[in-house]
Order: sequence, then C-alpha cells, then structure tokens
Amino acid sequence: MAIFPGDPGRGNLRVENGQIHYDNQRGNFLVRSRGYFLEDGFLTVVIDAPSDYQSGPFWHSFRASPRYAQDVNAVVGAVSRRFGDLDWTYAGHSEGTVSAAFAGRRASPDVRRIVLASALTIANYQGPGLSVSDFKDVKIPVLWVHHRNDPCRWTSYSRARDYAKDTNSALVTVTGVKNSRGDACQPFSEHGFVGMEDKKGQSHRRLDTQRSGPRRYRGLSVARFD
Repeated sequence: MAIFPGDPGRGNLRVENGQIHYDNQRGNFLVRSRGYFLEDGFLTVVIDAPSDYQSGPFWHSFRASPRYAQDVNAVVGAVSRRFGDLDWTYAGHSEGTVSAAFAGRRASPDVRRIVLASALTIANYQGPGLSVSDFKDVKIPVLWVHHRNDPCRWTSYSRARDYAKDTNSALVTVTGVKNSRGDACQPFSEHGFVGMEDKKGQSHRRLDTQRSGPRRYRGLSVARFD
C-alpha cells in the first residue's frame, strides 16, 4: 500500500545513523494507522514529497503532473523489485488524495485500487482539489472513505458522497469519534478519523474482497453505487 499523507505532504524522509527519520506527518491518520495493515500482512510505503518540494506549497498542478506520477512509479517499482510481485493500493488522505488519484490514473498495471479518505474536493490555496472529471480515465476501483461530520471546509462529506455516486464507486461513511482535538483540518479531529482507525482499516480490507452490495460495520456505513 502506497500512502500519500495530507498537508503538508512532505516529511523529509531520511536515514541518519542507521535510523529512519520522518518529520511532520507522524500524526496523519494513514501514517499512524500503518500498524493495523501490517498486522494483516500489508506492506506499507509512505510516499514523501520530492526533494525539490520539501519546502513551500505542494501544488496540485505538480501532484497531477506526469513527472510526479513517474516519481511515484519509480518508488513503487523499486519496492516491487525488492519484495517481489506486489498488488498495490494507492491510499491518500485529505490533500494526499489529489496525489493518490492522479498517480493512480497514470499508474502501472500493478496498481489495483485507489482509496480516497477525507477527499479534498474544494479548491484551496494549493490548487483546485478533485473533480468528477478527474476520474474519467481511471480504470481501477476507487473507494471513498469520509466521516459524516468532517469539519474541514475543503473536504465536504456531501461532495464526496456525490462523487462516489457519480463515479459508480464504493463509499464508506464513518460516524463516531474518540478524543477529538485540534483544528478542523488537523489529524485528530473527525477529519482524521481519530479513535476509528482500526474500524476503517477493517472496512478497507473487507472491501478488497467483498465489493458488491451495501455492507454495515459498527461505526461505519458502506454503500456501493452501481
């Protein structure tokens, strides 16, 4: 699973004295949830911003560019060469959903699905976000995951619900929260599914193998639009 964290999207990933260091993004919900996927045998790879985007805005126009897709393909290709034939999922959260969607659209055949959690569908200072038209050339399944009460102004639940319907994709609606804190668009509010990480992970794992018909899990409502 290739993970594309939300804003700022860069962690200055590096090795120092034999230790892996990763700044800024450890609170991001996909990054902090990796352990749940590892327990089920998923290999997780956090995609950092390129070295020339480690400061300043991480423009959506660059995330949508062929060069960025080539960079991502190079990373997952290197991982596949090391670990063997892999079945890839591109999973993005918030601003990272722009990266996951566009990189997934230009991905190699080894990428089998895209997961968009708290999708950014309203323009912000870095770009226009996602629109339905961005998915016209996507040939692999897309799973939308969104908290019904997401408070972030750029990640509208109703718009994500409409996009899922318009693209005939599965939608996971999350309800409930535990120990919510911080600003609306930060990782420990409903925007970041705080306290719901394992339930959301379970829904994704099950939907990989059970993609037909509506399903419900405690704290989750799963719909399939056909």
